[in-house]
Amino acid sequence: MDKKYWDGYYTDHHAKSKPTSFAKSIINTLPKKTCKLLEIGCGNGRDSFYFSGKGHDVSAFDQSEVIINTLQNSGKNSPHFFIDDIRNISIQPKEPFDIVYARFVLHALNEYEAQQAFKWIFEHLNNGGLFYSESRSIKDNIFGEGEKIEQNIYKTDHRRRFLEKKDLLKELESFGFTINYVLEKQGLAVYKDSDPVVIRVIAQKL
Repeated sequence: MDKKYWDGYYTDHHAKSKPTSFAKSIINTLPKKTCKLLEIGCGNGRDSFYFSGKGHDVSAFDQSEVIINTLQNSGKNSPHFFIDDIRNISIQPKEPFDIVYARFVLHALNEYEAQQAFKWIFEHLNNGGLFYSESRSIKDNIFGEGEKIEQNIYKTDHRRRFLEKKDLLKELESFGFTINYVLEKQGLAVYKDSDPVVIRVIAQKL
């Protein structure tokens, strides 16, 4: 994860913005009226604010103190934001979560880091809890651009690991998840002139 890059990015991109299409697409699949939800790698908090605005109890973290420090005093009913890093997470929640949500996070981790994240997520979900993920696919048209760092990891302005759907599902299942939903498609995460192929997954701890 390129902390220096993201600190610089959020120095110039800290304004609140609309929720992502992923967050809006899954809102009606959340299992309870009020879920205890954790967002990993929350960035400017746009999806966290969206979920809390729908009545959910939201905690959210990002490795960048630059962005988190702008979010900590965002209002009485806002999410609880804090600084942490999924690669070496220090939070010890008193209660497990109903939902763990990670958009454009897994492709910032190498294979080992992702596996450790899956283990932590599974252990910190309630039985029946759901893990939601959206990540770049190896079918994305920028796969292979830039400097190759490791297998399926390339660096342009920052590092990205491109995921293979069958490997992602196999890894999640190896930690005990059941796959409820998977979609690999372009047109789901359009941003300006970027239209990546992404993998959306909903996995459940049964």
